[in-house]
Amino acid sequence: MSKKDEVKDDKLVVQEPAGALMTQDFAADAGAGFEETDASCFAIPRLKILQSMSKAKLKASAEYVKGAEEGMFHNTVDNSLFDGEAGFYAVMSHYKKKFIEFEGTMDEGGGYCREYDLAEGTALLAECVRDAKGNDRIPNTGNPGHVLVDIREHYIVLINPTTGEPQPVIFSMASSAIGTSKKWMTQAGALKRDPKQMRPDAVFTHLWKITAVPAEKNGFNFFAPRVEYVCGLDKAAGVLSEPDFAYRIAKNFAEMIKSGTAKVAEPTGDEVPF
Repeated sequence: MSKKDEVKDDKLVVQEPAGALMTQDFAADAGAGFEETDASCFAIPRLKILQSMSKAKLKASAEYVKGAEEGMFHNTVDNSLFDGEAGFYAVMSHYKKKFIEFEGTMDEGGGYCREYDLAEGTALLAECVRDAKGNDRIPNTGNPGHVLVDIREHYIVLINPTTGEPQPVIFSMASSAIGTSKKWMTQAGALKRDPKQMRPDAVFTHLWKITAVPAEKNGFNFFAPRVEYVCGLDKAAGVLSEPDFAYRIAKNFAEMIKSGTAKVAEPTGDEVPF
């Protein structure tokens, strides 16, 4: 009998030989394999609020995410989920208004087509025909026609409520959420550490709390975002474990977006914001 074998209660218990312990310094290899990459090689995730029709919560869908429920926040790249009622802290990095063309409304199959900058979208919007449900239909795109949607994109650094890790994401607001976006930007534009400042504080110097709340419009029930001001990052030590790190990440994210080096994940089919 091997010395590594034992007899217990008249039964032979075989003990597997222990594997050799790793003695390598993995920390010294950090960054290896990424030498030829830049920011454009990675997709910035989109964050969305799951609704009753979201494919992420349908087991028969290829986009199903285990544990997904309506009212949760969903990261469309890594499929992580965050409780909507508890929400999360966030630092805004940048804001952009643009337009996105979809094949139709969610009921019609949706489907992302392309996006337009503010000037292009505004010009195209003037040519659109508004249908009975308030959707702006693009001429000569079939029947009933593609839909042009006014999108307010907030580039934010989400503070993971479990790990505390900051993560850059895009949080888009459209339709019923545009009012929330306007209120958020109005609040941000009024923040000044020095009342004598001619311009407001940089958006990435303040902390916000984002949750998902029940809402209703035209008989349709859904979850909408709520944004509440918390404090300046210089006073966030009691809320965040590393507010300085969150500030640096948010400022760097802003620079990436403005320079065009960040690659953004395209909206998925059921992200059609109607």
